[in-house]
Amino acid sequence: MAALQDKNDVKIFILYLLRNVGYPLEYATVIDLVLGDGAVRYIDFVECFAELIEAGNISRLSGSTDVDIKTDELFVITDRGRKVADALSSDLSTYIRDISLHRAIKYLSFKKDGTDVKCEIKPLYDGRSEITFSFIKRDEVLLSVNMLSDNEKQTEMTRRTLDHDPERVYRSIIALMSGDADFLL
Repeated sequence: MAALQDKNDVKIFILYLLRNVGYPLEYATVIDLVLGDGAVRYIDFVECFAELIEAGNISRLSGSTDVDIKTDELFVITDRGRKVADALSSDLSTYIRDISLHRAIKYLSFKKDGTDVKCEIKPLYDGRSEITFSFIKRDEVLLSVNMLSDNEKQTEMTRRTLDHDPERVYRSIIALMSGDADFLL
């Protein structure tokens, strides 16, 4: 049985997911995100998604007004939808928000959503380094980490990992901090 049966909860859930991903997604991907953990029934999703488009909370990048939606068509949350998601997401249970955030992070792409990674390395007198790195999206710090590196090799490996795959670093830290270490396996 689906965890969300009230249409307003389903709409908030959809908006919350799109808000957390932060960039346009294909309709098929939105379906996967929303239905993936069984929190929403397909028929409820279809109805609510159409109503969110009609209300101006989600828009088609193509600008099409066709009733039929193609699976490869791109959709994005609007400013209005972001405001609704921000105002009402606390109405969702913590469990449902955690599920949705876990699924949204799976699709995270810093290049697509404009997230910058800042890394500062401060060498210390004893061969160690203080490394500070932050993930910043639209002037908001999503995550900031300050760590002490024991040697130059560890410092260089940390810098290289951040440069090569910042999304994996971010996902891993979030998974550990939220108690979802299984996500890493």
